[in-house]
Amino acid sequence: MSTAAQLLFAHVEADQSPRGVGGFHTLAVTPGLAEVDAIEARLLYQTGESAPVKRLYFTTEGGLGVVAQLVALPEPDAAGRGGRYLAHALALDAAALAAVGGDVPALLHAAPFLTTTADALAAARSGVLPPLDLAALPVVPPPPSRVPEELREEILVALAPLLAEDARRTLALLGAPEAVWAVVQSLWPTLDPALRHRCTFDTHFQGGNIARTPYALVGLTQEPTNARFDVYPLPRR
Repeated sequence: MSTAAQLLFAHVEADQSPRGVGGFHTLAVTPGLAEVDAIEARLLYQTGESAPVKRLYFTTEGGLGVVAQLVALPEPDAAGRGGRYLAHALALDAAALAAVGGDVPALLHAAPFLTTTADALAAARSGVLPPLDLAALPVVPPPPSRVPEELREEILVALAPLLAEDARRTLALLGAPEAVWAVVQSLWPTLDPALRHRCTFDTHFQGGNIARTPYALVGLTQEPTNARFDVYPLPRR
């Protein structure tokens, strides 16, 4: 049976946490998951006023493929501060990733990601999460592409050299996170299956540090100043 380990990371008060810890931390995790600290370090989200859903795919030094969804939490903390969010991550070894065909967008559509504080606390009550049975996930047909073919082909050309094993640059798509997510979904079926694992992405990288958390493709809403980015502005609708 192919499974994915799960991890819930969020900001909660100490009296809510199964670990008795306040602030941002891992609430619960599947036993045996390695590299928890490395995964936590990637689950960063600058919520902002629009508070978009953020979607990630990255790989760890130990060879795990990690898929995550991050959502803003509307409730302030006990001190009245905002900026809280919930991250729900799935970690797959190479065999599990192959079992789903390397189809990261399909996994992001089909997996039952948690999106509220109440649901996260209920799932994390014991501090332990069961592995997710990938074979039990529903088959979700891909949404109709809203990305013009010409645009997709231009982005593929720009992205191709950045999927090389020794690539040190990142393609930055300038646009709204949902527009970036639409591009990622349209690109995936056309990617060489042997290179899909290298197409790491963050659909809302605002406030991120590309040296510490590298990706092949990121979404930004503001022009970056780091020369490591190859910038491609998405057309406004």
